[in-house]
Amino acid sequence: MSYCFNFTFVKTQIIPKLTEMNGRAMSKLTASREIKLLFINFFDYVVFRKFKEQKKDMLLAKLMIRELGIDLQTNQLFLILKDCKANAGIQNLDDCSSLTYQRIIDEVYARLISNKVLPRPAKTNFVNCFKLADVHSKVLTSAPNQSFIKLLTKLKNKGFKLYCYSESKDNYQAIKDYIETQGLQHLFEDVLMYDAKEAKAQKTLFFQRTLDEKAVTDEETLVISKENKNWFNELGVTPTSLETNSTETLKSLPEFKEYQGIVDNLYRACNNKSAPCHSDYILFYYVYIERLYKKAKRDNIKNICFLAREGLFLKKLFDHYQNQIALDKDNLIKSHYFKASRNSLMLASFKDIKEEKFEYLRRRWPNLSVDSFLKNFNFPKETKEGIVKAAGLENSHSTVIEGFLDTETFSVLKRTPEFVIAYNKTRHEQKKYFEAYLNSFNLDIKTEGIHLADIGWVGTMQNRLYEFFNHEIKVNGYYLGLREVHKIKENNLKYGLNFSLYPEIDFFDYILKANVELNEQLLAAGHGSTIAYTSKKNGYTIEEFEESEKRWFKKYIGPTQEFMFERFKELTQLLKNVCYDYNDEQYVMADYALKIGLFADKRKVMREVKIYEGFYENVGNFSVGLAFGQNLDRAQKIELFKNFFIYPEKAFRYVLRLKPMLLRREMYFLAYFIPTYLIYYYIRFRMKRKGLIP
Repeated sequence: MSYCFNFTFVKTQIIPKLTEMNGRAMSKLTASREIKLLFINFFDYVVFRKFKEQKKDMLLAKLMIRELGIDLQTNQLFLILKDCKANAGIQNLDDCSSLTYQRIIDEVYARLISNKVLPRPAKTNFVNCFKLADVHSKVLTSAPNQSFIKLLTKLKNKGFKLYCYSESKDNYQAIKDYIETQGLQHLFEDVLMYDAKEAKAQKTLFFQRTLDEKAVTDEETLVISKENKNWFNELGVTPTSLETNSTETLKSLPEFKEYQGIVDNLYRACNNKSAPCHSDYILFYYVYIERLYKKAKRDNIKNICFLAREGLFLKKLFDHYQNQIALDKDNLIKSHYFKASRNSLMLASFKDIKEEKFEYLRRRWPNLSVDSFLKNFNFPKETKEGIVKAAGLENSHSTVIEGFLDTETFSVLKRTPEFVIAYNKTRHEQKKYFEAYLNSFNLDIKTEGIHLADIGWVGTMQNRLYEFFNHEIKVNGYYLGLREVHKIKENNLKYGLNFSLYPEIDFFDYILKANVELNEQLLAAGHGSTIAYTSKKNGYTIEEFEESEKRWFKKYIGPTQEFMFERFKELTQLLKNVCYDYNDEQYVMADYALKIGLFADKRKVMREVKIYEGFYENVGNFSVGLAFGQNLDRAQKIELFKNFFIYPEKAFRYVLRLKPMLLRREMYFLAYFIPTYLIYYYIRFRMKRKGLIP
């Protein structure tokens, strides 16, 4: 199992010797009344290269795979690039001519096309992405030259106007972002660009035009650069070259170990006593957002709709991630927050009562009372009472009936005119309101389809939306995970990005789906569930916010999300220049899930049980509370003990229920006798036997 090669990269710190500007020369410059404006070459002096060229090329490969959705691992594209450079007789892309540079791009492109790993073969898009990735990888492998920055600060304080410049027009946004991130924007008046591969006359014209714009003369200008002095002399400006030498080399960590170390630090930060319980789930959300972005780029998705309510926090994470890592800020994916629920989409997509099968209710809540069934339609209280009376069900309307939709009671309701009239009025009204709400997003759904992002599990809302359009509009879902495969069709595809059941469920999938219900609580929003749609004047949606949900969100979920967002921002920054692939990520994430599940302390277990007590079901029987940690039945106990030694990954979900079960039974002292470390290392041993550990 590969992970971007185990190269040892050498980080070289460059300390400038100010041989031409120290001592008398520096004093003469600052005392000079002629020099007013300084041009400083960004990559020559403002920053220095931290790593060798091979690290830069690996990052270039990583960025291109992410932006173009190339179906390769990082090390594979890195080797292709390395081979193309060798064929061109160069080692560094910065050292080649414009013709050689373009020839390398052409060869990389041809190899990807011939192997059918480039999803969108438009060459113009590929060339632009290559150039942007080249620049960003160069910036990512650079660090501020603190010695030189101190010198610039002195010059700035003396009244000199400083301009940073670079040799590629593609560098502009990357350099601007880097300067702002490092807090250096106060030093420079502006960032200027020209193409280093253009003819000398074009470069001369660039500098001359810049001097004219700044209303300064040649004698008032100094250029600090390593470039040929003769060229600047022809222009008339004074070039100053500062000598640099390498004084120190430091070995960087192998890529996989560096990635694992960052995750280990996250685990410690989120399991500190001062950290909110379950904030460690942020790793799962980071991986999901990272993969969602890559998948969206691969599928050429222009708009993503994050489904309420879990989608509100996920959208916040996605927007931050994209703004931080996107190469082309003019071509961002548009994210939308789509207020919907299983109940609201069910109302909007109901068919005629003679055709409607109520499949979701039949499958998920087969046992219902008349009251629970009618509550799904958002009927006014008077309408519900009138239907019950007209159907002659006054004495049994609150009784839960097994297999309700297959009983005579339901048949009586379907024959009751009052129910049929109210049903048809609601479904027609809801369809009209929902269409107006959908149109407010200004999406070209006929051409692009609709792309949904959510935590997932089954994809019920996606199915209802697909049915709403009579299977004529493409509706795809991109989920944190899938636990059931249901109604997957060519235009109704579902993707589980962290775990899934298809093409087949694997070892890591069993581990990652062991305790997914907690995600629904951790990703809750500070507003109610959408129970129906209404007019634009009334804000499009009718929402219901159960009191227990309000309390839990304000007391626990809100502060936890704030803490998780800070950790997410740190992860985004730390992982920018670390190369890792899917298999690395999947193993580390599964190992992380084992730790946070098995080693949960009593404080976390108590919080988990309390959170489940505040769970509100917004469809079906509309119950409050979820009995997590209930006693294991006989079949589950047999599965736990029988399968654990052979298939520990399958039994893991039952192991996670032991501590909550003991807490509910007021026997938590027994939890200290659960051999959690033995379980953890046994599961890791099984991973190793299966060849799953990198």
